[in-house]
Amino acid sequence: MACPCGKRRGFSLLEKSYWLGMTKISEIYLGEGTRIPYHIWVSEIMLQQTRVDTVIPYYKRFLEWFPTVESLAIAPEERLLKAWEGLGYYSRVRNMQIAAQQIMNEFNGKFPSTYEGISSLKGIGPYTAGAIASIAFNLPQPAVDGNVMRVLARLFEVNYDIGNPSNRKIFQAMMEILIDPNRPGDFNQALMDLGSDIEAPVNPRPEDSPVKDFSAAYQNGTMDRYPIKAPKKKPVPIFLNALVVQNGRGQFLLEKNESEKLLAGFWHFPLIEVDEFSKDEELNLFNQVAEPSMQLGSITSRKF
Repeated sequence: MACPCGKRRGFSLLEKSYWLGMTKISEIYLGEGTRIPYHIWVSEIMLQQTRVDTVIPYYKRFLEWFPTVESLAIAPEERLLKAWEGLGYYSRVRNMQIAAQQIMNEFNGKFPSTYEGISSLKGIGPYTAGAIASIAFNLPQPAVDGNVMRVLARLFEVNYDIGNPSNRKIFQAMMEILIDPNRPGDFNQALMDLGSDIEAPVNPRPEDSPVKDFSAAYQNGTMDRYPIKAPKKKPVPIFLNALVVQNGRGQFLLEKNESEKLLAGFWHFPLIEVDEFSKDEELNLFNQVAEPSMQLGSITSRKF
């Protein structure tokens, strides 16, 4: 890796360009002018795999329904999942509830204020722990996500695959050196915003970057080579047939998925995994059928 500047002059420019205007992500949880750990945590979890403009209405509704850690800890699962409906990756909100229960039981209802304490919560990894620690508690902890790694890879021409989890420690070490100890939260957010906008993975605008004067990739004309990221493995398809059963009263047969796999915790039609989908004419098992009802003993107290 190479840096044409050899000093941190450019990061002062980064501060001026981004910190004074705040970032898009900041608008979500700093809109009230606060840095409440719970609010930051909710926003960071929602922002995983989800765009900022999509998250905002969900974030506001979530905090209306669950304004405190305690309300989240005791929320019924059905209401919790309803609040998350549309964001996907439901394991995220389930983990949040477990973490909220941890806070109530292990931290006396107070959000932990150390990096180690934050990291001990269910569903919180190094990035989220760093974001909460730096933004809410002003701790000099890096928040290294894909956006930050993209910026650093171009800035220093880092010849390591950012998609390889084992390489994250390289970028973590770089950030530990670069992070501003006085304004770590602002510094982290500035890099995240830079990576999600001007240094975006698709259609970046390096000529508009406040760090272009000391970006090795920009100065050397290698922006198209960085970051290094191997193609993702092709996903393996799973084929499921749904068995729709309806009785004479118009009621449908549903089952709750108790597994940890697809649709975990949800009610749905019985699913049958098959090797591949058959041709329509071969789906005799799933054709509409009508069978005469059969009474097996007393059914006065039974419902289907």
